[in-house]
Amino acid sequence: MTRAIAGPTLREQPNQFTEPTELRDESGRVLGYYHPLVTPGNLAGMGAQSPFSREEIESRRQQQTGRPLKEILERLGQS
Repeated sequence: MTRAIAGPTLREQPNQFTEPTELRDESGRVLGYYHPLVTPGNLAGMGAQSPFSREEIESRRQQQTGRPLKEILERLGQS
């Protein structure tokens, strides 16, 4: 985990952390933990990758699986 000293510089550069960071004051006292917001825009910069190709993801989205809710409820005797 990355550690940072919380001072004036931290307030000026809120986006400098790209991974979870422990925030401490000048005396070393832990103030808290910062976890950057993961969005599609910053995901690539964090080194994260999907194990699936875009084509495979789209193919799975197109698949129609399962049964209609009405059929499930009838099977459970709750129609």
